[in-house]
Amino acid sequence: MKNIKLFLIPSIVITLLMGSAAFVSAEQAPEMPSGFYGEIHYMTDDGGPIAGETVEAYVPGAAAPVATAVIETFDSALVYAIKVPGDDPGTTGVVEGGTEGGLVTFKIDSRVVATGTWHKGTNVSLNFHPPMADAGGPYVTMVNEAVSLTGSATDYLETTFYYAWDLDNDGAYDDSALQNPDHTFTSTGTKTVGLQVTDSQGGIGTATAEVVVVDIAGLTGQVYDGTGKSVTVSGVTGFYSYDVTYNGLGTLPVNAGSYAVAVRVFNGATLLQTINKTMVIDKKAASVTPNSASKTYGGSEPTLTGTLTGFIEADGVEATYSRTIGETVLGSPYTISAELVATTGDLNNYAITYNTAEFTINPKAASVTVNAASKIYGEDDPTFGGTLDGFLVADNVSATYARESGETVAGSPYEISATLVAAEGVLSNYTVTNTPADFTINLRPITVTADDKSKVVGANDPALTYTVTSGSLADGDAFTGELERDEGETIGTYPIRQGTLALNANYDLTFTNGTFTITGLTRSVNLAAGWNLVSLNIQPTNTAVESILASIAGSYDLVYGWDASGASSESGNWLIYDPDPAASIGNTLTTLDRSMGFWIKMNQADTLEINGEYNATTAINLSTGALGWNLVGFPSDETATPADSFSGITSLSLVFEYDASTPANPWKVYDPSAPAFVSDLDALQPDFGYWVFVTDAATWNVAY
Repeated sequence: MKNIKLFLIPSIVITLLMGSAAFVSAEQAPEMPSGFYGEIHYMTDDGGPIAGETVEAYVPGAAAPVATAVIETFDSALVYAIKVPGDDPGTTGVVEGGTEGGLVTFKIDSRVVATGTWHKGTNVSLNFHPPMADAGGPYVTMVNEAVSLTGSATDYLETTFYYAWDLDNDGAYDDSALQNPDHTFTSTGTKTVGLQVTDSQGGIGTATAEVVVVDIAGLTGQVYDGTGKSVTVSGVTGFYSYDVTYNGLGTLPVNAGSYAVAVRVFNGATLLQTINKTMVIDKKAASVTPNSASKTYGGSEPTLTGTLTGFIEADGVEATYSRTIGETVLGSPYTISAELVATTGDLNNYAITYNTAEFTINPKAASVTVNAASKIYGEDDPTFGGTLDGFLVADNVSATYARESGETVAGSPYEISATLVAAEGVLSNYTVTNTPADFTINLRPITVTADDKSKVVGANDPALTYTVTSGSLADGDAFTGELERDEGETIGTYPIRQGTLALNANYDLTFTNGTFTITGLTRSVNLAAGWNLVSLNIQPTNTAVESILASIAGSYDLVYGWDASGASSESGNWLIYDPDPAASIGNTLTTLDRSMGFWIKMNQADTLEINGEYNATTAINLSTGALGWNLVGFPSDETATPADSFSGITSLSLVFEYDASTPANPWKVYDPSAPAFVSDLDALQPDFGYWVFVTDAATWNVAY
């Protein structure tokens, strides 16, 4: 059973009397969405979503989803909650949402899981439980013979199923509507058939099955390993059998090479067909890698060795090693290579990689001594130098210098080292002593000045910031800690001090105080182009509409208020203010205060500036005179959860918020009677207006 909350707001139709009676339809503000929520149940082994994936809502005429929601876990069950917006009747040729009584199709990962009906201002329980289809099989059949297919389905709940088959694998389930159809295939191979099952709720399940004929595997991809190789024949079942020969023999081939494969297919003792193919056994990858070796100039020659990899032991592969001729230091390293022989097998079965190694004749003393150096933290390194000693002038040996990585004062000194540069083979004649030196990093001076700040009396302090006025930070460094100001909340000035602001130990930091100024109370409200649902969180000095909205004159076209008492039922309980002097004679909205929410239609983005005073607490009357709906403000300087703010109001049923800054998903809802995952309105915000539905009159006390 579906649990439905249905609270409808009348359409905005305002009757203006201008000389004689006339009816004028004003532009309509955004409608409340149609909400759906519930549990998600898939049959075991039917895939199914996980928490974090999304539910998508589609309506006729819209190619893309008009709403999405993230799947969550609640009391060990997968759940969702989604709000489908209403279509904007003012746009032509574009579908943004549903229409009253219209179809809504829900999908998870492109799969249709259910359908529903769109009603504005509702929150409907709709559990998803799409059917799991079973196409039977696998089936085996001969070409041009009918095969009987058996379809079935299961569902989390008892329901009626509707079947549709795709028998030509074209992606369309349009070949049969029978549960168990017969079908004939006209070509050989492995065929795929598909089944689609739809349940009475509109959820869809799909499945596939295979119909198999003969296939031969193993003609390629075989690699020599000393054992016999064979092909694999599949798809021959029932009364049929087969045999296989290789180059006319029944024995399996072992060595690498190409072989003529004949597959004879029988029906009993009768030969039906011989299939001729070629099977290739690839050579096995193997390698020989000599070990590196060395000797001292004039010494005796060591025994050369190496490693064989990839050869089969039974083939008895052996290696002999030798090196190129040479006995000088400058001529080394010399190349060590190998020759192979197979004592019991055949080397032609291998794709052999012949690696080589080096044979080194070792050298004789010189030195390089590095000079010490320093810099200020954050600067570039100076040029490093040093002294070379003991090298022959003719060898033209030089050095390049580098130091250890590190850029902190505490980490210094760092070691400076040298790298020698010479013609090829020259340095191999020397044993070099390389003496490093120290590199020192000194403190970096910097001066910081606090930025002057201000606020209106009663407001929260802005963040305290600062500016570097002398010196600079090295790349990658940042300040830690924060500034502080002297205590005080009356109008006046207060010094801003260093507080805990600090840099790392690589700096010498100097700090200059700033000034914090407290002024009178003002408020700025950012308004987006289009419809905005807003309120005033301070009480304006002058409550007249034209006075309050003077700072955005020319940027707005219409303002709507709501008469919750029911006294304005002849206009659908709406109050209107039109700034156009020609239409002002019909204006019924004349004042605004901090307890009211109101719709304002902006022709461009602008900022509303308000002067006034705050009240510690505002009592807002919630009435049932206009079908139970109230359009109210939130005169607070801080956010609050709906549960906390409306605590004690037992007649509360629904709260809607409209955020114009998120046009893709502007509506949020708080439903105290629904499961916790349904409500995505988790914070009431200053400057926002709210639709509040109550079943009995109540007073809502909002603390500033």
